[in-house]
Amino acid sequence: MLPAPASPVDLTAGQVLHLAFEGDYADSSPRGNDGTPKNAPALVTGKVGAKALHYATDTAASAYKYVTLGKPADLNFSSNVNFSVAFWLRLPAGAQPGDLPIIASANNSTYNPGFIITTSYKKGGWAWGLNSSTAVFGPDDSINDGNWHHLAYVFEREGYAQTFLDGALVSNRPIGGRIGDIDTGNTVNIGQDPTGGYGEDGEGDLDDLGIWRRALTYAEVQALYTAGYEGVSFTASATAPSEIAIRHASGQVTLTWTSGSLQQADAVTGTWTDVAATSPYTVDAAASAKFYRLKN
Repeated sequence: MLPAPASPVDLTAGQVLHLAFEGDYADSSPRGNDGTPKNAPALVTGKVGAKALHYATDTAASAYKYVTLGKPADLNFSSNVNFSVAFWLRLPAGAQPGDLPIIASANNSTYNPGFIITTSYKKGGWAWGLNSSTAVFGPDDSINDGNWHHLAYVFEREGYAQTFLDGALVSNRPIGGRIGDIDTGNTVNIGQDPTGGYGEDGEGDLDDLGIWRRALTYAEVQALYTAGYEGVSFTASATAPSEIAIRHASGQVTLTWTSGSLQQADAVTGTWTDVAATSPYTVDAAASAKFYRLKN
């Protein structure tokens, strides 16, 4: 049976933070968890809308430019609250920074009490950590090509931690019963640790940051990515893209979809290119391995 066509999803449910960085640091979620700039971080040309945050730490110059969210109760996830974090990120091409936090309640970086989303230490990949027990690191040089990348992290406290890169699921790590209480009482900062003075150089551009007190579904992550890919900030009426139905018979693989444009890549992390095809699309099952996705 073919999947349902693209349909709206409600991304306001459980949402506790949405920073679009459109000239300010105001939270457009229903919760009003505004950010406060520290030491004059810049607002630069964005991926979604006009502007994005540029955070930076230069230890030699004692310059720590970041945004603080303070200590909102909405960002206390205890030992049993599911939560999700998503944003667009651009690192300088070829950069291999240390583990300067992208957003964190943990002092320093990974393997410390609290939560942290960061980059892999001098490897150019994504990374996250929960408390002192768990940290996961993405492939080297997976996000440091100078382009915008969408990252989404979904934490099911009694299940799995899922990482999505540019709409693709790239990590599915079991965390049930392993993490414990991640509340630290620290401030939550963007572009720095809670002290505001973590001594690792680094910089990045951040756009369309969202946090939810629930686990986003696969379709919702796809809706976030699709909206941002088109340069649009996600809203309550964001649209989840259609899915691909795959059939294998008589040495042929047939892909069928109801809307969107087909793209292919040699690896799940890209580079993705358009396929000049309409549904259904048939390929020889003995051909070189390919990954496929839809772009609305």
